[in-house]
Amino acid sequence: MKKVHFIGIGGIGISALARFLHEKNFIISGSDIKESETTYKLRADGMEIITPHDASAIKDQEIVIYSAAIKEDNVELQAARKKGIVCLSRKEALPFVLKDKRVFAVAGAHGKSTTSAITSALIDGSVIIGAISKQFGSNMKYENSENIIFEADESDSSFLNSNPYVAVVTNAEPEHMDHYDNDLDKFHAAYRGFLERAKIRVINAEDEFLGTLKLDAVRLYPSVDITELSMIVRDFVPYTAFNLKNLGKFEVLGMGEHIAVDASLAILAALNETSLAQIRQNLLNFKGIKKRFDILTASRKFVLIDDYAHHPTEIAVTLTAARATNPARLICVFQPHRYSRTQLLRTEFGGCFAAADLLLLTDVYAAGEAPIPGISGETLMEEVAKATGQDAVYLPKRADVERYLAQHVRAGDLVITMGAGNILEVGEALVEQLKNGTAGTGEQPVVVVMGGSSTEAEVSRRSGGAILKALLSKGYPAVGMELEPSTFAEEIQKLRPAIVFNALHGKYGEDGVLQGTLDMLGIPYTGSGVRAAALTMDKLTAKRIFRAEGIATPRFLCIHAEEREAYAGERVRVEFGLPLVVKAPEQGSSIGVYIVTRAEDVQRAIDEAFSYGDTVLVEEFIQGRELTVAVWGTPSCAEALPVIEITTTSGRYDYESKYTPGASTHIVPAEISEECTAAVQSLAVHAFAACGCSGVARVDVMLSGEGVPYAIEVNAVPGMTATSLVPDAARAVGIEFPELCEKILAMAGYRR
Repeated sequence: MKKVHFIGIGGIGISALARFLHEKNFIISGSDIKESETTYKLRADGMEIITPHDASAIKDQEIVIYSAAIKEDNVELQAARKKGIVCLSRKEALPFVLKDKRVFAVAGAHGKSTTSAITSALIDGSVIIGAISKQFGSNMKYENSENIIFEADESDSSFLNSNPYVAVVTNAEPEHMDHYDNDLDKFHAAYRGFLERAKIRVINAEDEFLGTLKLDAVRLYPSVDITELSMIVRDFVPYTAFNLKNLGKFEVLGMGEHIAVDASLAILAALNETSLAQIRQNLLNFKGIKKRFDILTASRKFVLIDDYAHHPTEIAVTLTAARATNPARLICVFQPHRYSRTQLLRTEFGGCFAAADLLLLTDVYAAGEAPIPGISGETLMEEVAKATGQDAVYLPKRADVERYLAQHVRAGDLVITMGAGNILEVGEALVEQLKNGTAGTGEQPVVVVMGGSSTEAEVSRRSGGAILKALLSKGYPAVGMELEPSTFAEEIQKLRPAIVFNALHGKYGEDGVLQGTLDMLGIPYTGSGVRAAALTMDKLTAKRIFRAEGIATPRFLCIHAEEREAYAGERVRVEFGLPLVVKAPEQGSSIGVYIVTRAEDVQRAIDEAFSYGDTVLVEEFIQGRELTVAVWGTPSCAEALPVIEITTTSGRYDYESKYTPGASTHIVPAEISEECTAAVQSLAVHAFAACGCSGVARVDVMLSGEGVPYAIEVNAVPGMTATSLVPDAARAVGIEFPELCEKILAMAGYRR
């Protein structure tokens, strides 16, 4: 049993070789410069992996295989040579790895990974490819078979060592020319040599070079042999259907003419191995490969795709395929791969993005290269401007790209991240942002402001969360925002909201502060303005307005901090009798409200109410039924919803009763006479208008035993939780919660 050590084992190509030999019962060890998802998985599979490179990794191995990225000064390579261990480059190791196998080798500048993966779905055998197949979740599949499907690499001419039984070439467009001394004849000679080594050859005969070869080969002429090409989308997953020569109709996962070409080459290669009927059936097993038109998320709202394309030809073909899906906008996020390629093909890059509506360019993924002065993503932006003049934005940092996408992506967009580097991470970040509602709002977002630091912060978060969920369910570009007072003005401007949905209870949200800030910034918002919010938040001022407007309200008294001694508990008790109500006038959600029934508790209630502020409101207690009325509209045109009666298990409608499921019962409509209902609704509308409210507000009413309604307070930012009253009132007139949220936006002037 041989022991083999791989240097640079995290690479996509060399890790596949390691996995293959491991399955053949070789003892595998390996190293890489740093940990990666690949090294973690290899270690989990039972291989001994170290990072970073260290000479101590070289022990008693019989063979060392190293990737093309490893230099001669690598400490492990030097240690192995010193010990006399056989050291092979990946290219040199291929005859050892592939010996005694019938190799179905696939080569080409573009499309070889996809063609290899499709071939692996069509015929039985082991698989080694330079990508992660979604069919078997790896870049390698091992079967006890003489067949092996192998993605052959022309970049270092290693395909000449692949011992092909069947050689498939997708195209021979010049790429990696530095390896061939920029000599096109030498490059073409390598492809010819690869094909000459095979017993069976399958080529794209419309390739400029391949079409000139005088070799015996199965030739595909895509423009003639592939007919009735059509695109099909099922459950947001794309498929391509086509007829191939005289072989009939086929269907393959993926989108575009290029996927039909790749599938056709695979089919023609497999005809030597299995029946046509089996091929047609097996083609349905192809599940795609990661980073090749890889659909990260797809819905009626957004499609997000990641693709490996990093050469101008690949880019143009892939974007054309994406365009065929008819998105509202096609947004391409491209990361150039290698400074040398960017420099060499800068002109070609200028025109290859033409199918995109918006192009975002980030900086070059070096892949181990030293930077070339004057070559960057900005270089390509300049070339695009010269070639097409299309909308291109240069954002050198990944964080800037993510932020730009989150702010500009909108419903109907197809976003495709492209490149051979780590640009996938941008797509993954966008997926998470889409899930949590912080992206996908290229329409200026509806920002639901909630939370904060008030005593009602938790209730606010419940309301805000419910509103956000409802708006997202209706397809609105909604995002949530936790209030941080010190940075709010700065952060809200960054989001560029179309409107703010105010779900902020208590301080800042109901007292006019939020409203005033948004007014200064020119940002519209739901609900009442500064004046109405401030008036209704201050229960004392609201009651003074009620009295001035002739609106029945319980008799009341205000105690200022400097008057605390003069208005001792006993004096208050004598004036109002028992029971009486003591309130902190600028709190909500029944916080700081005390219904006092015993003389000895009056002073304690006053003292506790003062803990919330400098004034205390004492109010006559009205014995009767607790009602509330939701009112919507404007001061001049307001409408009352059905009256709700509130009953509680505790007998008191306090904080716990309001926000604990089952602690209170909402009777909608209240079981009162039509005459009484009209009187209560009229009182509520009058209070709403007198305070200058807009949007939706809730007016709390006590109905005395004599049937007289008294206005208690107006809540300009009513609760919108699962147990809240306004949603119940709306539901009673046939408006469910999501539609209620829509109506509130509409009343604030928001239109999509």
